[in-house]
Amino acid sequence: MATKNEKGQTAAAVCEERLGDIGALLDQIGQELNARFKPIEEAGVDWTSAGDLGRVRENLIETLQGLCAFSREEIEATLAEIRG
Repeated sequence: MATKNEKGQTAAAVCEERLGDIGALLDQIGQELNARFKPIEEAGVDWTSAGDLGRVRENLIETLQGLCAFSREEIEATLAEIRG
């Protein structure tokens, strides 16, 4: 098994880089959602907006399922609990 990739990076260095990228992407997603939808009353949202957000939500649930052993039902229950 190779200890470094073609760029001379170790697996740990690649993981560190990718974790940083993921954090930056999640921050960017939050900024984009806030810019487009908040305050929600002034954003001029419609059912297309609701559909767009539904697709983002579905993709994030799938991503979370890929990272951990939570079932969709467990994730949905957690979201319901957070909403109150």
